Amino acid sequence: MAVIYRSRHQWQGRPDDPFGWKNCAAYSLAMALDRASLGQLRLTGEIVRALSDEPNPEPKSPGLNLGQLIAVSKRYSSWLLIDRTGRTFPALLADLRAGRGAIVSGDYDQMGVWSCQRSFVGNHGIWVNHITGDGDLYVSDPLCRVAREIPAPVIQAYAEKFGRSTGLSAGQLRYAVTRVTPTVER
Repeated sequence: MAVIYRSRHQWQGRPDDPFGWKNCAAYSLAMALDRASLGQLRLTGEIVRALSDEPNPEPKSPGLNLGQLIAVSKRYSSWLLIDRTGRTFPALLADLRAGRGAIVSGDYDQMGVWSCQRSFVGNHGIWVNHITGDGDLYVSDPLCRVAREIPAPVIQAYAEKFGRSTGLSAGQLRYAVTRVTPTVER
């Protein structure tokens, strides 16, 4: 039976990564490139950070943004990310249904019971691998130790609040997608 390839989940709290807690987007890109390459390219978030134009986090803005992630994907892989900033949540769902995965920026205070670090309520980046059979999103949140299904409305609130707080119009998101990947045999 053919299934959507699931990238290997990566937790950003690894003790051997000195910037791990600031590398949510870097870990999300590592998972995106794993998916886009169907497992041929397996980086860590620590490696992605080192390959970026910000190898040491800037104190005022320690995380990597989508532009920086896209630049890393262009420089160091054959699997480029495509910026979808300004599109809406239905467009994100359409991208996922088409066979793409997505790095989605958001405001973590919207995660509620789905939060893996209740004390954190700031800006964050997650990897959304696909839509599940029951309509949930299969999410690799780098703050979590495992990937899991999260209801789509939770991710919508997370992404839309961040979009508004970063100058986009209501309903617009900041996300980037992988290529359409073929299904793989289970």
